[in-house]
Amino acid sequence: MGGMTIQAFAGQHVETLNERVRGVVLVRPLHNLAGSECPVRSRRRSSAIGALRGSPNRQAKSDGTSTDPHAHPDSVRAMNDAMLAATGTARAGFLTAMGRMDLRPGLANITVPTTIIVGTNDRLTPPVRARELHGGIAGSDLLVLDGYAHMLPYEAPDTIVSAVRAMREHDALGFE
Repeated sequence: MGGMTIQAFAGQHVETLNERVRGVVLVRPLHNLAGSECPVRSRRRSSAIGALRGSPNRQAKSDGTSTDPHAHPDSVRAMNDAMLAATGTARAGFLTAMGRMDLRPGLANITVPTTIIVGTNDRLTPPVRARELHGGIAGSDLLVLDGYAHMLPYEAPDTIVSAVRAMREHDALGFE
């Protein structure tokens, strides 16, 4: 959700963004779902985990474990527990809001160094959307992790930390 927040902020507060932000790392971001199929097939399911079980590229199994070899079982269980703690109404509202979201107009306002990270097996924020985002942010870098899915903070934390550190070092060297 942080990536969408940054993009929305860029669309509404471009001067503040460019004055205060030195770089952005967007991890599995979305910018537009308008006109596309909702990433989770059924908004009426009472469980987001149940919806994931119904997708062609399953990430969560009924026992709360993952078919993703990169995901740590404890992380998958924690994510499942968090998703199940939200009401069906809250999840449906979230998906409805995402379906209406279109942050494309503000992308050109992001002029700071930007790195976008996504996994090839991510069904919720797929690489095709990351490539569109990359095309909308001039000079951005796109890192597509082969074989990784949607839980990149749990699957590839070292890659994310390295991207943030690289952004910080880039800024420390005085690059614009």
